[in-house]
Amino acid sequence: MLGLKFINNYEGRRIENEFGMKPFFVEPDADEETEEEFEINLSLEIEAGKWQSVNPQLPDNWRAQDWKNRPVRFVDGKDVGQTVAWLRGTDGSFVAIRLAEIGSVVMRIVGGELRREFAQVERVLAMNTAAFPWEEVESFALALREHDIYLLPTKRTPEEFELNFEQIRKYTQRRSAQEMMVLEEFALAQHNDVPTIVDGTLKDHESGFDITESPVFGVVKTQQKLYVDRQGQEILFDLSAGMRTPAFSFAYDTTMRGEKRGNRLPIIAWYARLCGNDCVEPNVGIVRIEVSQKWFVARGYGDTEINLAGKDFINQLTRTIYEYRCRQKSYRRMNISLEPIVRAEESLGALFCPPNFLKNQFYRLTNL
Repeated sequence: MLGLKFINNYEGRRIENEFGMKPFFVEPDADEETEEEFEINLSLEIEAGKWQSVNPQLPDNWRAQDWKNRPVRFVDGKDVGQTVAWLRGTDGSFVAIRLAEIGSVVMRIVGGELRREFAQVERVLAMNTAAFPWEEVESFALALREHDIYLLPTKRTPEEFELNFEQIRKYTQRRSAQEMMVLEEFALAQHNDVPTIVDGTLKDHESGFDITESPVFGVVKTQQKLYVDRQGQEILFDLSAGMRTPAFSFAYDTTMRGEKRGNRLPIIAWYARLCGNDCVEPNVGIVRIEVSQKWFVARGYGDTEINLAGKDFINQLTRTIYEYRCRQKSYRRMNISLEPIVRAEESLGALFCPPNFLKNQFYRLTNL
């Protein structure tokens, strides 16, 4: 059997420096999914068209550490890797090889201190295995496992993209990111009955919590879509630090590829600003906060319309997240980051290998 000789058997070639290279040509992602939601309800808290910014005012003696729903667990993940080589498949197609270290971590506040509660790190190699005989792929995978590296098969490259290396590389990058999310969901599931903040959307962590029973909240830093209308955007970009927009609702489509559409994750969300809006671009410092609508309704906070208890919860969660904001000016994404998540990223990073260690080990093992 070929084992690690698989690489050289298929004309394996190094890629010494993936970064700084401009793609030959770039096209939309071949498997980019069109996100479908239920109709967005902008009148959940305040009637659409009459929106105004909300100051989450709370009693003077209110303290986040005394709030029963205060998030005390923080889940984050990390995917550090690069395309280290490329092969030619049996059909002549290009095959990119991505080597990465991925992991997940949970930080928890205990006695006023933030401590690492759980962490998991794995080394993975992502590539399109469909371009090779299965028995050779199996032999290669077993040889990798002897060196604590997991083989991650990517989806088959569509025929029209078989020679589009940038698109092929994206498949491997997406595959390692998907595996990282699996680790994050596993970390989240350890104690999902404890109020928890996840870094990212609830859709990406759905398998790690019960959407009706688990107090899990998402903080989304990168906005791929704005869920508000023009008037809502004007309110959004004019928010002061600590302020929020009215809440609204929508639903993620969580149907697996190939299945009939129908699986939905209903969400209640709102935007908040974590930093001041002076001397910065108008969209700086804005995050989206997500709560499972089924959990929200089960707590008695309102269904078709948010009641006073629901508004009080939203205000308290907003204030708590604002108090968790990152204050490290040296941190590149300070304006949209939470200090516990930054600490989680640092804690997880300390468990990773030094830069280029994996790549050099791979070259040595495969004689590339």
